[in-house]
Amino acid sequence: MRLRILDRYLLGSFGRMFAGVVAACAVLLLLTELIRSFQDIVNNECPFGKVLLYFVYFLPYPIIEILPLISTLSVLLSIGALAHNREMLAITAAGQSPLRVSAPLIAAGFVISAAALAAGEFIVPYTETQAMDIRKIYIESNSEGGKGRVLRTDVFAKGEKNYFYLMQQFRNEKPLAMVEPTIVQVSPDSGRLASRLSASRAVLEDAQTSDGLTLWRMEDAVRMEFNEKGRLIQTLRYPAPIRVKLEKNLHKYLATRRKPEEMGAIELAGYIAMLQAHNEPDGVYRTDFWLKLLFPFASLIFVISGFSFAMRAQVGAVVLGFAQGILCAAAFYGLTAFTQALGHRGWLPPAIAALFPMIAFCVLSVHALRRSAYTMT
Repeated sequence: MRLRILDRYLLGSFGRMFAGVVAACAVLLLLTELIRSFQDIVNNECPFGKVLLYFVYFLPYPIIEILPLISTLSVLLSIGALAHNREMLAITAAGQSPLRVSAPLIAAGFVISAAALAAGEFIVPYTETQAMDIRKIYIESNSEGGKGRVLRTDVFAKGEKNYFYLMQQFRNEKPLAMVEPTIVQVSPDSGRLASRLSASRAVLEDAQTSDGLTLWRMEDAVRMEFNEKGRLIQTLRYPAPIRVKLEKNLHKYLATRRKPEEMGAIELAGYIAMLQAHNEPDGVYRTDFWLKLLFPFASLIFVISGFSFAMRAQVGAVVLGFAQGILCAAAFYGLTAFTQALGHRGWLPPAIAALFPMIAFCVLSVHALRRSAYTMT
């Protein structure tokens, strides 16, 4: 029973501090973004409702990004205050080891990490996409930038199985459509033209048919067939719309390239598979895929390290333990950015680029926790 009371006491202290630090960081992030965007908002007469929506959508992504730092600060401030007031000394003197005392905080760190992983998968992709749209269309008032997310012009794309897609426009909004598309197939042996299908317009009717392809309704279609020497052998004109099955996820491939932060891990994995099917470089996306899976658990690592540094407040200077915790978090962000850049360039395997900072600081955090336990005994 005493342990449950102690666990609730520590969790309550940490939880209140965590909520306060999150709120403080949110206000700071919003103020920083407001200062950065204020001139554009005024100059382009952005509607007030759009401004509010932008800041609502803007906030989740940076909060998730700095969650390890928030976790560190919360532990340092809550447990550090208890340690400085000799409460932690009384707890350990009563026979509770620092390792046992840290158990409820480690559980809280795991919950925070799991929540960050879920938010990164289901919330952040949507909010980040909406924030970018509002910023480009309303705040920056950049018509080309705004249209660039829903309209591509003069498209040329290499498809699967020796297909090539050319079109005047691709509209990335419902109904998704190609304008003046031409679909060309070349012979894999000779490289000569094998077939050519053109239309005035092609509208996506089914994003995933029973055989995994995309179904398009093509208007004013004309099909041309060529022989092995590349000479025209027949021309077929279709006065009525025809339905044509094309490759899987073609609409996503033709759309404007999305940033990794606009996709969850599942969607990003599908996007990587699509790039691989078209023989396009995917190192940047594979590195960020592993980071999406692993980075949320940095909060758990820094709850452990923050607890270790906070415990030293009762055997040394509070400022020293606080500074060590902040420097440790800063070093983690620096190392993660460095290995991420190496992964993007292909100098490190994507999984290693994401794993190395996590493993290194996990080892350091566990070592620091064991050292703090030894110091207190």
